[in-house]
Amino acid sequence: MQPQEVKAWRERHGWSQKEAAAALGIGKSTLESYERGYRSEDKRPVVVPKTIRLAMAALDMGVTDYKPPKMP
Repeated sequence: MQPQEVKAWRERHGWSQKEAAAALGIGKSTLESYERGYRSEDKRPVVVPKTIRLAMAALDMGVTDYKPPKMP
């Protein structure tokens, strides 16, 4: 996922970076680095993890809370 795709996703939802980060369960600075494509501290590239991409897709589908099934 490219940085501009992360930003476009957030903007589609009409969320600030703080709101989008909260929805994803990550820090605002982490979301900022995904949107930038690199870490601000050392300029190392960042990759959006699969778990975050899946969370983004779930939010796109309207999932706001997940309660896993109880184990027998």
